[in-house]
Amino acid sequence: MHFLRHILILASVCCLLSPYAEAQNTITAEATSLTDGERWTLTASLANTATYIAFQADVVLPDGVTLEDGSLQATARLQDHNVSATTLSDGRVRIVAYSNTNTAIAESTGTLFSINLVAETPLTEAATVTLRNLLFTDDEYNEATLPAVTVALSPKQTTLRGDVNGDGTVNGLDIVAVISIVLGSESDTYDTAAADLNNDDTINGLDIVGLINLVLTAQ
Repeated sequence: MHFLRHILILASVCCLLSPYAEAQNTITAEATSLTDGERWTLTASLANTATYIAFQADVVLPDGVTLEDGSLQATARLQDHNVSATTLSDGRVRIVAYSNTNTAIAESTGTLFSINLVAETPLTEAATVTLRNLLFTDDEYNEATLPAVTVALSPKQTTLRGDVNGDGTVNGLDIVAVISIVLGSESDTYDTAAADLNNDDTINGLDIVGLINLVLTAQ
């Protein structure tokens, strides 16, 4: 009976410690927009308690999105490593990092690398990038597979030209809103991109005239 009790206690401890141990070595990713709906920087970071000397990561891209040539940037955590990015035949991007002297990846947290991604045509809806096959080798040459992670690429933002107050229609209320902007009124509810009718990056009387013509034409 005592023996069974010890077994149950050990099993419970293992169940508690196992997910905790896995959580100590994790990859996170972030995609930052560089050009609206067309170009992003993908950044991968590692938090680790294990001592890793090399890794491989596959970046699975959505259709129409590719690696920007020469965009791979390794951080100081990999300063003693050879790091490469290769596009495979199925479109995946494989990142490989290793050290000729088996130097450990520096620090225990922070960014490992970044790459730029480019869309053939602007994305009209969010798309997902997955980092998987995250194989890490420790200083005793044991391999560990870390959990896959996903990150979203933001789509191109669509603005209805002239819809300054953001109600989905272009009418006299938007003319009033543009006039308010030109007179110096500040409001978080106004869409200044929609107010720049002539796309000269300045909102002035020309935009008021343009919006009036737009409203009259639509009627």
